[in-house]
Amino acid sequence: HGLGLNHANAILSKNGLPGEYADSADTMGKSNYRGHYNAAAKAWLGWLPAGKIATASVDGATVAVQALEPSVSGIQAVRIPVPGSTGEEYWVEKRRPIGSDAALPPILTADGVLVRKVQTYGSTAPKCLALDASPETPSFNLGDGALLPGRTFHAGEQIHITALWGDDKTTWIRIRLGAFPSNQPPAILSVNSNPPQWGSTFTFTAEVQDADGDPVVAFWNFETGLAAQYAPGSYSTGLTATHAWLTAQPGRIFVTVSDMKGGVTTLWKDVNGFVNVPPVLEKIHNWPILLPDGMAADGWQIFVPKVQDGELIAYSWVLPDGTVSSLPNPPYFPSQWGYAPVTLTISDGEFSVTQTVDVQLNQPAVAVVDPAYQEVKPGTSVTLSGLASYDPDGFMPAGALKYQWSAATPGIVLNGATAASVSFVAPLSGSVTISLQVTDGTVWSKKVYAKVKVVP
Repeated sequence: HGLGLNHANAILSKNGLPGEYADSADTMGKSNYRGHYNAAAKAWLGWLPAGKIATASVDGATVAVQALEPSVSGIQAVRIPVPGSTGEEYWVEKRRPIGSDAALPPILTADGVLVRKVQTYGSTAPKCLALDASPETPSFNLGDGALLPGRTFHAGEQIHITALWGDDKTTWIRIRLGAFPSNQPPAILSVNSNPPQWGSTFTFTAEVQDADGDPVVAFWNFETGLAAQYAPGSYSTGLTATHAWLTAQPGRIFVTVSDMKGGVTTLWKDVNGFVNVPPVLEKIHNWPILLPDGMAADGWQIFVPKVQDGELIAYSWVLPDGTVSSLPNPPYFPSQWGYAPVTLTISDGEFSVTQTVDVQLNQPAVAVVDPAYQEVKPGTSVTLSGLASYDPDGFMPAGALKYQWSAATPGIVLNGATAASVSFVAPLSGSVTISLQVTDGTVWSKKVYAKVKVVP
């Protein structure tokens, strides 16, 4: 903050919401205090020379991105302005597993790059959001969100960033600019393995055809399934890839092929007698979204499914108001309260399962303290009531709510801190601030305050 920088936040791939401090690769986020600021922040501070920043304004540019280290020469960041915007950009940078970055998750410092959405303000520090380039393995922080070789990150309809290949020092990326409305995705004609079925070491080959004649890249997922994240050695790139397991075990190997301008196709190869079964959708929960202090966020809900499967899962929601979402845990603000239907379809790529349930859209209780202000004599016994607090849904009467009183003024002893009414003895001078929260059994309400002023 002393340098004028903002918090390093991230878009959470679990729910699509911005998470404060969720950028685990930035000192202003979750990184070690001696770690790096991101490239856009360093550029604003003047710590990253203009000669080390490439600006992508031409379709098809290929750039070798070097690690973000002071001693490294060459391009260390790529800046991609969003067409038609005012100050909105995407930035690409690379990290190495040395120095403070050695403590980062290894997947963030392997052979890929990091992508951030940046809003610039000229003389004011930019606001930066780290983006998860592997959203199919969702997390509540940057997680394994590096853009790995063989994958394309689509920043809206106009910007497509592909990691071509790389190592822990350099990653080559290609940037396609444009919507390409007539583009057709590549077709995977077959996925083959050598040996054909049984073994612990395989060479896999994808036969691919692209109707537009575009060059393609391929990403192989050998080991990462539901509730797991990518790790070095669990993936590969290229239309031919080799992988070894310690022992022969059944598995489904996925290959995703991208034409680097919006077209993406996925297919798989089963080995060692793997037999796929449909995913299981056990239950759909909904919970109020909580603020950092545990209070509910003005009625916002989040939907949480309980799923069992071995493979990565795709989600397709139809929310109570008819809007759709592909997020694992989509946020939702109800247009009306009470019970409403929500539909979820989950798919492992081969089998799909759909479930529709009625969920209770619960409004948080509302705390009311009476009186909110009063003047008393020193040593007076003061009583505050929370009986006017209420549950907007009407599911719980006021007396059935749970109460929590707290004294913000040191030295005040509360009697009945969890009762509907609270009392205390006024000090000899000054003012006393008392807070109240209530809950209907889901989450705590926002705090409300009463002020008691002591007068002679």
